[in-house]
Amino acid sequence: GVLLKAWELLYERGIRPELRITIPQNSRFMSAVGAMQTKGVHIINLGLIPHKDVLEQTLAAQFAIFPSLAETLGLGILEALYCDCTILAADLPYTYEVIQPAFSFNPDSPEAIVACVEQALKTPDPPLARKVIKNHISTLLKALQNPSFA
Repeated sequence: GVLLKAWELLYERGIRPELRITIPQNSRFMSAVGAMQTKGVHIINLGLIPHKDVLEQTLAAQFAIFPSLAETLGLGILEALYCDCTILAADLPYTYEVIQPAFSFNPDSPEAIVACVEQALKTPDPPLARKVIKNHISTLLKALQNPSFA
């Protein structure tokens, strides 16, 4: 709801960026999305699409926004980073465990998201995020193969 409210506020201010989302048709947000689309807010719901299609959408995007209040590992954020998107992300610990974003915002505030989007759109050559997370899979695999681990 907060991201959708932010897009409605942007629309009301005459700022009309396109928002591509992946919300299932039975989501509680669908009626709000439909009402906003009818009003002219530029939201495209792709529905549930295969991961390959999500990556293609991400590759085609200039910006990626992550308003989640919680993430498990942040793979979407890393995918956006490797697709060279400018990342706008929630100002929460999980974000900074994965990346140093170009722009961050309070995910509980539609107004904060609006201000962040406005800043990103006004920034010439917006910066890319910096990866913070380290790949320790090989260390984990070695530990799991160690007989004393069990």
